[in-house]
Amino acid sequence: MGQIAENIHMLHDDLVIPQTGYDDFNVDALIYAILGATGGVGVTTTAIQLAYFLANVKHASKQKTLLLSLDFENCSISQYLDARPKVTLEEFKQDPSVIDNAFMERVVSETAFGFYVMSLPNCLGGNDAARPETVLTFLDLVSQNFNNIVLDVPRIWMPWTHAAIGAADKVAMITELTVPGLHLASQKRQALLKAIDELADIEFILNKVERRSFRNSLKLSDAERALGVSYLPTFPANLDSIREAINRGMPIGAASKETRFVRDANELFSEWTSVALARREREASAF
Repeated sequence: MGQIAENIHMLHDDLVIPQTGYDDFNVDALIYAILGATGGVGVTTTAIQLAYFLANVKHASKQKTLLLSLDFENCSISQYLDARPKVTLEEFKQDPSVIDNAFMERVVSETAFGFYVMSLPNCLGGNDAARPETVLTFLDLVSQNFNNIVLDVPRIWMPWTHAAIGAADKVAMITELTVPGLHLASQKRQALLKAIDELADIEFILNKVERRSFRNSLKLSDAERALGVSYLPTFPANLDSIREAINRGMPIGAASKETRFVRDANELFSEWTSVALARREREASAF
C-alpha cells in the first residue's frame, strides 16, 4: 500500500479505496504540498518552480517529478504552462476501479522542462462533482510511480485534501507581508495542525517581499513575531520576470535563471530536498 493510501484509510475510513495493483513498482514518492493563506499569493508559480527545480537538480536524471493540482474548479496549471488538460471531470466521477497505469499514462504529460504534469479542467461545481474515492485512488497510484510529487493545494477544503497534506514530506504555506495575510496564515496553520494528526508542522514563506523600506510598513521581524517563527524564508517581488514567464508558458527558472526569485527559491528547495532525503535514509536504516 502506498504512502497516500495509508493516509486515505486512516483519515477516510468511510471510503473504499481499491488496491491499484502496482505495489511491486512502489517508489514511495517524496511529496511536497504548497498551499496559500489567501488567494493570489503565488502558490501555482511556486509549485511550478519547485517541480522545475526537482526535475533539473544534479541527481534528477533517473527520477520522475509530477506537478499535480487538486482543484477541479480553479486549476491554473494549464494556463501557466500552456498545457491543455488531457482528462475530463467525467472521468473522475467514475468508479475508482477505472484508475490504473493506462489511465495514468494517458492523462499525465511530460513537459519540455523535465517534469510531468496533470492539469485539471476548470468546471463549475467540479470539486463537488468529482468522486473522492476516484481522486484518492489516483493520488495513491501516482505516489507509487513518481519519485517526487508537487501538489498545488487549493484553498477550498475537499475530501482528498486531508489525506494528501497528511502524506506530504514537506508542507509550505505562502502568504504576503500584510496584516490580513499574516493573521490568516497563522489561523490556517493552527486549523490544519489540529485537523491532521500526521502533519508535524507547516513552513511559512513570505512572497512578493519588497526590499525597500517605507515608514509605517511591516518588517520581516514583525512577520516572524506574528507567525511565531525565528526564521522566515522570503521570495522577492520580481513581478516583471514572473509575468514574462507566465506569458511564455514557462517556469520562472527556465525563462530567467538569474532573478533573485529563482536564486532564493532554489536555495530553499535545495534545503527541503536534503532534509527530506536524510529523513528517508534514517527511516530506511531503522528497519
